[in-house]
Amino acid sequence: MNYKWAGILALSTFILFGILTTNTISSDFAGLLAYAFIFAGIPYTFYKTFPSRIGLLIAIALPIALGMSWGRWVDFLVQRQLKKEGIATTGIVIAAWESRTRHNGKEKLYKASFRSPSGDIQTSSYRNTKDLQKGDSVIVRYAFSNPNIYKIEGLDN
Repeated sequence: MNYKWAGILALSTFILFGILTTNTISSDFAGLLAYAFIFAGIPYTFYKTFPSRIGLLIAIALPIALGMSWGRWVDFLVQRQLKKEGIATTGIVIAAWESRTRHNGKEKLYKASFRSPSGDIQTSSYRNTKDLQKGDSVIVRYAFSNPNIYKIEGLDN
C-alpha cells in the first residue's frame, strides 16, 4: 500500500461526502467536481493505493458504487434539512405537457413555481402522475436557508 496515495484517497472521499453535498447542483462547478471525484479521482487514487489486478477491478467498479452512495447520502442530507427547517407553501403549476419517451411512449410532465423569501423559485420537471394542469396548486416544502432545496409533497418519486 502506498501511504501517500492512501492519504489522497481519504481526502478525496472526505471532500466528496463531507463538503460536496446538499448545496451541490450538478451543473455548477461543485457538481462537476463531484462527478470528477466519482468517475476519475477516487477510482484512480484507489488503484494507485492498491496497484494490483483486484485493485484495478475495484477501481473500475467504484464509480457505480460511489455514485449510488453519494446520491443516497445527498438525499439523506436533503431530507434531514427539510425536516429540520422545512417550510410548507403553496406552489402553482406553471406548465404541463406531454413528452415522448425513449420507446415512443408518452409521458406527462409538469413544472411548478413557488414563492420564498429570496424570490420565486421554479421546480424541475416532474412526472405528472396526478394529471395536474397549468394553474393547479401543489404543496412545496423548502429549506428556509436554501429555497433551492425543496420537495413537492405527495409525489411518488
